[in-house]
Amino acid sequence: MQQEIQLEKRDDDFSERNAMQAVPLEDGKVLLFGGQDSQEEKQYNQLYLYDAAEKALTRIHFMENKVIPPKRNSHTFTRMMHAPKAYLACGANSDGPLKDIYEVDLQTLDFKKMVLDESEMLLPATEMHSAHIYKEEELLLVGGRALEAGKKIEEI
Repeated sequence: MQQEIQLEKRDDDFSERNAMQAVPLEDGKVLLFGGQDSQEEKQYNQLYLYDAAEKALTRIHFMENKVIPPKRNSHTFTRMMHAPKAYLACGANSDGPLKDIYEVDLQTLDFKKMVLDESEMLLPATEMHSAHIYKEEELLLVGGRALEAGKKIEEI
């Protein structure tokens, strides 16, 4: 049975959502990104910090002139355990499938879009996949549903 967490403090603009992803931080807090409101079919690119000790959820606003990833759901957000880095990968939004990877500095919360070398790597636009850090140096994306822009889900 899933236990519901009662927040003592919550950012007022947070709405219930699914397909949001999270990474644990060193201090027992959790960083959350994205998600989708299934009622309104609206996706988010919002970043939140959950503090279990304080039972608080706080929105982290992106600074002006910083890289801001597109809205998304059904993505992955994976942390390197021995370095202050995480990776946000793929997913989808109302514009269609996403084929991108962002490196996140967990100390500054700055996002950097990774340059994908298509000549060496075949990365389809993917959602509902899993992501793992392999040997603390490689990001491994596994499974999921490859999407093709312009095609119906039944055709993929």
